[in-house]
Amino acid sequence: MTSWAKSVAVCVAPAIVLGIVSLVTTLLFLCCRCCFNKCGGRSARPEGYSCLQRAIPIVVFAVFGAAILGLTLCALLYNTVIVDSVDQLFENLLDLVQDVVRWIQMAEVPLVHVRDSVESAVESISTQLVTSDFIENGLNGIVAHLQQSTQATWLDQTVVRRGAILGLFAVAIAILALGTVGIVLGLTPLRCLAIELHLAYVLGFVALLFLFIVSAVFLAFSVLFGDMCQLTSIAATDWSPVFGASGGNALNACFHNESFLHALHLDDALSFADVIEIPTIDLTSMLAFDALDQFARAILSADTSTFDVNPSQIVQLLNVYTSETLLAPNFQQLSPECNPHDGEYTIATILTPWVANGEALHAHNVSSAAAYIASRYAPYRSACASTVTTTCARSAPCAYDEFVTELYTNTNVTTLVASLDNVGDTLQSSLVQDVTAFKASMNCTFVATNYANLHDALCGELTPAMLMVALCLFLSGCCLIPVNVCLILLVKRLRARSLSSTEKIAC
Repeated sequence: MTSWAKSVAVCVAPAIVLGIVSLVTTLLFLCCRCCFNKCGGRSARPEGYSCLQRAIPIVVFAVFGAAILGLTLCALLYNTVIVDSVDQLFENLLDLVQDVVRWIQMAEVPLVHVRDSVESAVESISTQLVTSDFIENGLNGIVAHLQQSTQATWLDQTVVRRGAILGLFAVAIAILALGTVGIVLGLTPLRCLAIELHLAYVLGFVALLFLFIVSAVFLAFSVLFGDMCQLTSIAATDWSPVFGASGGNALNACFHNESFLHALHLDDALSFADVIEIPTIDLTSMLAFDALDQFARAILSADTSTFDVNPSQIVQLLNVYTSETLLAPNFQQLSPECNPHDGEYTIATILTPWVANGEALHAHNVSSAAAYIASRYAPYRSACASTVTTTCARSAPCAYDEFVTELYTNTNVTTLVASLDNVGDTLQSSLVQDVTAFKASMNCTFVATNYANLHDALCGELTPAMLMVALCLFLSGCCLIPVNVCLILLVKRLRARSLSSTEKIAC
């Protein structure tokens, strides 16, 4: 750090030394000339000055005045670059903050969805999400402050920003203008008015001091920004030495197009999504109770040979409930409208009941046998519902068409199992999708992109422009020294009397 400070001091020292020397020299000159009548005295020589003695200071004044004008134009160009670079820095900074806000919102969406999808984790996740709102709100506040306050103030000061540095050059130009007017008046019969050259070189000494001071400041900032750009370029390859292992790895992930989670070793925390499995309903496990093991084995081992039941008898039972001739004698309490006119089902046609009834499946706009049965007997619900409720029966008997459909195909258990399996599959798919979306949102390459834009604006445009403006200020100060000397010489020589005719011819 000490050696770096010494190197900066070497760059800044010339301007500071020249500024101090100029100040001391100015004070000594004014003191000696005005108080002690030294350094040429307060009055011109009685014998006057030759043409050459007048011409040399004028030529030197013109040459170095032209140099100051050229440096002023150069500084004007680079000052425009500085202003535009700072504007670009503000825009890049706003882009970075807005990208961070969008990044947090993208990461929050799958977490909120998980909160809404998994009932058992609602309280835990919602608590965490509620307490994290300050991050997004704080970043939005930064964006609003930058847009409404800092950037607005910066943009409102366009004239000041563009004229701050040029103010010093304007003083130098004013000195040149005063000097030029004084020289012109000194070459005319109105040479007594050349006294305004006193004002010119006094302003010149003041401007000289400020030129060297401001150039030293600009040189210091140029060196500081230049070294900072070098360090950040090196650090961009590996941020670990700067921010430590954890923070450095996180930033390295953004710059190397890696996952933010991988950099922070959080992959294992979300690895459950790759192997998550919602168990399906297993009747064996549902009946695997100690007290019911034997009963479960007996039930699960049952087949067509366990009970002496003929499948054709089940079909005959179905025919009883779907045939007018069989319903009438067996269930006399039913209304006359309960006459489906079916009852022709057989083992061969039980899987295609519409064939037994001489219909087409699409006639009922259905796609399965069970749906066909339900649609076929739905019109007979009220007509075939005259059931006498006994003390052993339920108060709300099953509807006729529902009973026939259930008789045709027992769907209660299978539907329940399928629905529970569907819930499990949906939950599993939702969790996997949310975790996958969260992992995808953890890519932060936008940080590297915005960093590159900031680096280009600061190191590629602002720093070189500041260095060039500092050099222009320093060189203008150097050129102003001979201009001031010429003004001091001319203030007496232009106001002095002319030489004799003989001396003029010699001149």
